[in-house]
Amino acid sequence: MNVPTPTLTETAPNTNSYTITESKAFIANHSLTLNDFDIQDFIITYPATATVDTLTLQRTGPVPSSVVINLPSLVGLPEGVVVDGFRITVDETPPSGGRITFTVHIAEDTGGGALLQDWELRAKVDGPADWTLSTGGPGAVTRNFVACDPRAVVAAPVAGAVLESENITLTAANPQAGTVLGGLPAALNPGFRWSHTGPIVIDPLPVDTDDDTFEDLAMPKVYRPVPIELRVKTAFGGTDANDTTGFLETESDPVDLEIRARPQHIVLVLDRSGSMGLEGRWDSAVTATRALVHLFANVREGVNPNDRIGIVVFEDNTCAWHALPPSSAIQTRMPMTELPKARNDILTLDLGVPGTCTPIGDGLMAGYDLLATGGPVGDKQYTIIEITDGFQNAGGVFIGSVDPSAGAGLPPGTIQSVTQALTDSAHPLRADIHAAGRLFIIGLGVTVESDLLNELATDTGGQFGSAAQPSQLAGEFGNMLAFSQEITHQQASNTAPPGLPVDANRAYFSTATGAERLVFAVLRGGLPAGEVGLILERWNPATSAFDAEPMDPISSSTHHAGSVVDVIGSTGGAPAIWRLTSVDINGTPLGPLPAANVLAYEDLRVKGTVALNQPAFLTGDDMTVTVRLRHDGSPILGATVRAELDAPGESLGEALAGLGPNVSIKDLVDPKRRDVPPLQAAMIEDVMRRRGWKTWPRTRPTGVFVDGTNLLHDPDGDGNYSNTFAQVFDEGVYRWTLFADGQDTQGHPFDRQLAITTVAGIKVDARATRIRQERIHNHPSKLRAVRVTITPKDGRGKLFGPNKDHLVYWALEDGTFEHVHNQVPAPVFTDGTYRRVILFRHHDRPTLRVLANGTLLPKIRVQD
Repeated sequence: MNVPTPTLTETAPNTNSYTITESKAFIANHSLTLNDFDIQDFIITYPATATVDTLTLQRTGPVPSSVVINLPSLVGLPEGVVVDGFRITVDETPPSGGRITFTVHIAEDTGGGALLQDWELRAKVDGPADWTLSTGGPGAVTRNFVACDPRAVVAAPVAGAVLESENITLTAANPQAGTVLGGLPAALNPGFRWSHTGPIVIDPLPVDTDDDTFEDLAMPKVYRPVPIELRVKTAFGGTDANDTTGFLETESDPVDLEIRARPQHIVLVLDRSGSMGLEGRWDSAVTATRALVHLFANVREGVNPNDRIGIVVFEDNTCAWHALPPSSAIQTRMPMTELPKARNDILTLDLGVPGTCTPIGDGLMAGYDLLATGGPVGDKQYTIIEITDGFQNAGGVFIGSVDPSAGAGLPPGTIQSVTQALTDSAHPLRADIHAAGRLFIIGLGVTVESDLLNELATDTGGQFGSAAQPSQLAGEFGNMLAFSQEITHQQASNTAPPGLPVDANRAYFSTATGAERLVFAVLRGGLPAGEVGLILERWNPATSAFDAEPMDPISSSTHHAGSVVDVIGSTGGAPAIWRLTSVDINGTPLGPLPAANVLAYEDLRVKGTVALNQPAFLTGDDMTVTVRLRHDGSPILGATVRAELDAPGESLGEALAGLGPNVSIKDLVDPKRRDVPPLQAAMIEDVMRRRGWKTWPRTRPTGVFVDGTNLLHDPDGDGNYSNTFAQVFDEGVYRWTLFADGQDTQGHPFDRQLAITTVAGIKVDARATRIRQERIHNHPSKLRAVRVTITPKDGRGKLFGPNKDHLVYWALEDGTFEHVHNQVPAPVFTDGTYRRVILFRHHDRPTLRVLANGTLLPKIRVQD
């Protein structure tokens, strides 16, 4: 493919005579000044072989006319047409020398003359052509601008190889170089559409930008070298989602790239604190870990021999905050291991038993340090998946912004922040690994610091997930694997697709057009006694029967795992229906096999991604959910995308405040308990105990979006389906599950299941927040004293809640805080109020300002 090189030149300076080459179109805008009855000509020549698409004239200033004159319609009309006091006529000469000459006459028709009238001529033919444009006549002609098709060249990247997960920058050459004379109006500012062709989805391509540079385009995961062609279309006047670009446009020659697999190093970081021994949490974590190791090994089988996986467990047997080094109970249970070996080792690996306290930050650093044993970063891609069920309550590294040193009776700064630990000179690779990797964190249950964990994960480009119950852990591990490895969860069902044999004891799922790899795990919990393995079958449309699919499954006491590494070899690239059956030692089918036990994933020729408009939210915010559907390089249109929301049923701060103002940890926790939670977690446990809740209340609303539906829509026809949830009313975790189905760009059916989790806090409303002042008589300081009580609430009256003193800031002028005067810590209350006693002299006029979770409250003039 040889893309034309449009070029515009002025024949001689200040002549308003132009030569245009290899351009389908041009726009010429000139200002004319005419005496009475003067006639000014514009003469156009173009090849006789070209077919005219557009040839128009319009007066654009000083007062624009709405009349667009179709010039070819005036051929043969001697009187032409009169517009706004100007008579327009045209002459077209027969072809001569292979070219047509088209002359436009603009005559001042009122006898009064005309000054500085702007006229715009637009011309377009069916393919690149060589043109000339010149002017003639007695009038004064000033060029405003002339432009032909823009230049379209991918300046970067250059042809060659790129790595999966590598962020590349796309840069286009200046589209105006040699194609514009004068200054383009804003309506013709350049736009750029970046796209690709090839057997893989590159999200978010195709994409439209108004800048010649598009940064941080992440290359997708691959199983083999994948060739792609990268292009840019430039248009004066911008591009749009439907690829109907401007009047002047050019698409570049392709740049050939090859995406290659890089080594993947992944570490699982498991909370093994005492609370993980409750409710089967640790057993579920072990099951999920084993399944994930097998899924990862199967996903990456044969991709890169330098892939590695490792496992860290963390707890702290001191059960206290302390200076480093970390507790010896933080252990590497699997060093960085080659995947074939890890696949077998995990079957018998002893991960230990839950024991003591929860050093989340120390566990995270141990994960980075295990990755560092693989040597310098080089071209490796790093992933950490961490699970925890509790608040941090021990260790030498803390997450978040609140230093626990002082509360632990240690000098400030004794406990390192995550940022400090990452840049610790004793561990020189931590920061580089952090920059080159992504962090995925799963919070198990409600007693987790969801806001901190969400921020920690999303800041790295990773994701936060939430499992309300232990049985959901394996699915959340799978979601994290799907997100990190760019595979997709295939929804299993015990209902056979229409037209297939019905057997509710089996599980069915599908793969889409062009799928290359299928991996799955089946959890054994709840399966019939005597089952020892699985049979995988694929529906054969030619024989109307299920055919057994060869595979090499692996089984443990907790799950089965298997894969089809070469799906195309079985399906020929067509979509397929698969069936799983649990069997006994003789291969006899047993039932049932619950679909919920099946975790199935395929690669992403047909790809769906989900995103929210913010990484975290506050009550009252609009939460917009967007699902992008792509088949290779093209958007998928006409799909059905349905959302299910699992949302808080009770606002956390509202519930905790009901426990009263002076709750202490000793009131709530058995003194014999080693893994003593922080006050916030203990209060959560107490509320659940008092109300008889096994889990925190959740709700699954219907008609969740502003249009009263559960559906996402694609109004622009660009394969981006979105809708807005406007009922973020409660503090807590919001978990979305999205189901997409339809036809790919080749007309084949597909379905996708996606998930994303976020958190919402309370948006303090200045008008709803209660501010109360109470005079304190006979204060021991002999000063005047007023107690100021702030009860932060959101616009719906929901309480901000207790234990958030680090988010409430106080500033006082012309007075003294009582706790400062007495040299003691600031007071803390647990009923959702925040209080200060203000001391001042009789002639003082104290003024107090309070910033609560980012909201500045009205100025408080303290009065006694």
